[in-house]
Amino acid sequence: MQKKIKFIVVGIIGISCFMTLFMLNLYIFPNLDFTSSNNLNNEENNESLDNVVNVTVKIYYGGVKSSKIIENITLTDGETTAFYATDKVCEIDGYGFPDNAYIQEIDGVRENVDKSNYFWIYYINGEEAQIGCSAYNLEDGDEVMWIYQERY
Repeated sequence: MQKKIKFIVVGIIGISCFMTLFMLNLYIFPNLDFTSSNNLNNEENNESLDNVVNVTVKIYYGGVKSSKIIENITLTDGETTAFYATDKVCEIDGYGFPDNAYIQEIDGVRENVDKSNYFWIYYINGEEAQIGCSAYNLEDGDEVMWIYQERY
């Protein structure tokens, strides 16, 4: 009987702590909106444009080789995703091309080979994207940046 009472008391304390932390979070961050989407998820821009101009692609090879920056890229014929921008200026390898692309290698630098636990991560306008590069629809003036970086 004593064990059962201890278990119930510990459960009540745990639930109380969780609820207190939750309410404290709402008090500290009252304007936090959990329902809005940002442009990194690209949900607002779900349709691709026919043409996109003035796109920049930056590739940082994590010290394996010199970085490169290609500016003023024009994408046409509805092929206006981050994947197509990268494919236009780099030699890429991976799988799922072009609709569900996962890029494993850019210009001969392959993930988790040249450096252990290093992968290709891409950013749009300086912020890490939250969807695959073949699903991210670019807009005029966007910057696509690939960084060969360590991930666990």
